[in-house]
Amino acid sequence: MSAEPILEVNDLHVHYATEAGSLAAVRGVDFSLHAGEALAIVGESGSGKSATAMAIMGLQPENAQVEGSIRLHGEPLLGADDDRLSSLRGNSIAMVFQDPLSSMTPVYTVGEQLIESILVHQTCLYKAAHARALELLDLVGIPEPQLRMTSYPHEFSGGMRQRVLIAMAIANNPDVIIADEPTTALDVTIQAQVLDVLQKACWEAQAALLIITHDLGVVARVADSAMVMYAGKVVEKGSVRDLFYHSCMPYTIGLLGSLPTARNASAYSANTSHASSGRLSAINGHPPTMLSLPNGCSFAPRCPLADQACLDMEPALQKVAEPHHHAACVHHQTIKQQALTHVQLFQSMSESQKNRDSDLVLKDPFVSDKAVDAKSASDSIVYDATSTEPKGSVLQMSAVEKHYPLYKGAVFRRRVGTVYAVDGIDLAIDEGETLGLVGESGCGKSSTALSILDLKPPTHGTIKLFGENVADLNSHQKRLALRKSIQIVFQDPMSSLDPRMPVFDLIAEPLRAFAYSEQAISQRVNELMLLVGLDTGFMDRFAQQLSGGQCQRVCIARALALEPRLVILDEPVSALDVSVRAGIVNLLQDLKAMLGLSYLFVAHDLALVRHIADRVAVMYLGRIVETGSVESVYANPRHPYTRCLLSAMPVPNPDEEAKRIRQVPLGELPNPANPPTGCHFHTRCPKKQTLPTEQQRQCVQESPGLSAVMLYDKRVRKGHLAACHFIEAEQ
Repeated sequence: MSAEPILEVNDLHVHYATEAGSLAAVRGVDFSLHAGEALAIVGESGSGKSATAMAIMGLQPENAQVEGSIRLHGEPLLGADDDRLSSLRGNSIAMVFQDPLSSMTPVYTVGEQLIESILVHQTCLYKAAHARALELLDLVGIPEPQLRMTSYPHEFSGGMRQRVLIAMAIANNPDVIIADEPTTALDVTIQAQVLDVLQKACWEAQAALLIITHDLGVVARVADSAMVMYAGKVVEKGSVRDLFYHSCMPYTIGLLGSLPTARNASAYSANTSHASSGRLSAINGHPPTMLSLPNGCSFAPRCPLADQACLDMEPALQKVAEPHHHAACVHHQTIKQQALTHVQLFQSMSESQKNRDSDLVLKDPFVSDKAVDAKSASDSIVYDATSTEPKGSVLQMSAVEKHYPLYKGAVFRRRVGTVYAVDGIDLAIDEGETLGLVGESGCGKSSTALSILDLKPPTHGTIKLFGENVADLNSHQKRLALRKSIQIVFQDPMSSLDPRMPVFDLIAEPLRAFAYSEQAISQRVNELMLLVGLDTGFMDRFAQQLSGGQCQRVCIARALALEPRLVILDEPVSALDVSVRAGIVNLLQDLKAMLGLSYLFVAHDLALVRHIADRVAVMYLGRIVETGSVESVYANPRHPYTRCLLSAMPVPNPDEEAKRIRQVPLGELPNPANPPTGCHFHTRCPKKQTLPTEQQRQCVQESPGLSAVMLYDKRVRKGHLAACHFIEAEQ
């Protein structure tokens, strides 16, 4: 890193004028950024991360008042006129926004927008700008850049659009790149590719990187240092190793503890201990409103360590370790000493003792081993999760296909193709079991879930629910009777709830649909509110008056209203902050144990699936390519696609991230309307490239079926199947 900082931010304050008063979005933020440095800003939604970035870029709205100092190469940016800021934006300082589709003009081609970003800041011929645009597309990994120059943004996948935005950001070799949630809502494989491109771009431009994210795995992978923000203030900052292994602020500890991991941690972190208890660290409550902050420490109402000293005054950032580790907590020395003592004890133990004596793991103050108390919550529970009787099957899918026709023309429509959304899969879920269904977007996960919910015969194959073939449901009454036993929780809680209905009516609606009496409805809604951990005072509120986590709890209560036996969870926590996500995951586990529920958990977050599921099925282009117990598949993935997914998953562990060798799929996901011949994965398979020509020909021509995975001594691993011609024996 250079000696002089490129970007300096000192005592930054951002206030927004609202009808309710002045909203303090950013309160006294200080940091500096050097050439070649990657700084991450993390925190929950509303903590002030994006407001800080917008103030630096000069893109704040008209009702914003910015105070403090922002300097780029020593030049003050606050107070600069629009012409000067416009000359700097895209040239000396560039930004990659969260949503690439809304950040690009839909009526211009990608090439035209790239060329424009060059010509605005450089005096060169159109031909030279065109050549530079081609070079940039090739640099960020866009295949066939000459052809893609004439494509429009909607013709690109999400990952490719994000790469185009990165190409625009580095077009003029900026000194600072700000990336605001650049991988949110992307698949793990695309996320890995985008992060690789972002790091490569910063290296090529020799730029400093300011990355805003709530994904601590991304922080561990790309950042050198990090700042944790809460209620508009920086509450802890330091090197990435300081924050992950020596965090001294309870809020940081809570964020780290709320993360499930897709791998066994190879490095010990004193402050992440939820693996021993099987529960994630959930931070209760929600961030305060910036219109009326509490007295003292803003985090005190949610902190399990808060005492009177925390309420007397708001703590300032204090140095807790050399050279640059700071924390804003009156108890930072106590936390630091407890962690240090415990690490010394842990390091003195043998490996067998570490594995056996899990009780010696430092207790995370946010982790509670106590499940939801539902003793009085549901007298109508009819499932006995402790029963010793053989468990029955709640779902059986055999050779299921779900194809959708493609038509062309408005007046004279004609069929021009078929989308093979689900292309011959076998799945089974037993009573009280959680099956995780994972894969990239477009692989058929949601189509599989909808095929089950449709309660109609699929294009081909059979679907049995609770032993009853859906093809035999030849009347509306039969389907209605079965529908009580199967419910779904969708990805986005806000769009799942009617904004015109209060919480009571939202939960009561399915009960009214089945003609429950008003007295029974009132009693059941009260039970469900208690069951999902919502105060009954919320009954008269509307969805827009609730936080994201509270809305998702309403969705779960609504799904449980009719006492289902199978609940389909379609990305139920992907739209939530990491701390809120932990509380919902813990709730789902508690409800499963109490009510004997079965879950089909659809997700692309492999770490979360490992934490919550009993078995996992990996899906690619409408087919199951690997399935088995979570322990077996995660410890010894046999299909190349599964290995790629696990390899691409960021791990919230800086030491492990630094030494990982990634294996990501080649190119883009093929069109499901025109899947490759033979093995669907052969066009992206890194393993195929290492095979002899004859074996590669087999991958191209022959479609592999699921076959048993063999142990090194030729024994079969029960239930572990993979669809690959060349499955390696488990080591």
